[in-house]
Amino acid sequence: MLALWEAEPRSVKDLSHTVQAEPRRCPRCSSASKRFGYLTRSRNAGDERSVTVGLTPAGRELRAEAEKIPQQIVDRLGLPLSTLESLNTALREVMAAAQHAKRRPPRGEHRLLRAPERRPGRRRLASLAR
Repeated sequence: MLALWEAEPRSVKDLSHTVQAEPRRCPRCSSASKRFGYLTRSRNAGDERSVTVGLTPAGRELRAEAEKIPQQIVDRLGLPLSTLESLNTALREVMAAAQHAKRRPPRGEHRLLRAPERRPGRRRLASLAR
């Protein structure tokens, strides 16, 4: 919902990239929100394979209620705001490092973390024996 409040309508692909989720997970989430009457889903006229997600008036009105949540969380936790802000910064750095690690080729990885080597099939063994 936050991503749609920033900009809408959005394609499912764009939405999944923004929220750092796999595109196949977004339809499930958007289906639940659609059932509650917060979202609309439609096929893109230019590309039938692309699904566009937008907000309904009820979805836009929900934003006012959602904006109260961060302060309620801070009040319930009872931690100083500076502590929560530094935790937020640290978590964002971890997420950025994880995204960077996904794109970088592994180097010096532990042998237990490597994918198992495939054994040659019978045909491959037969061709090696020749």
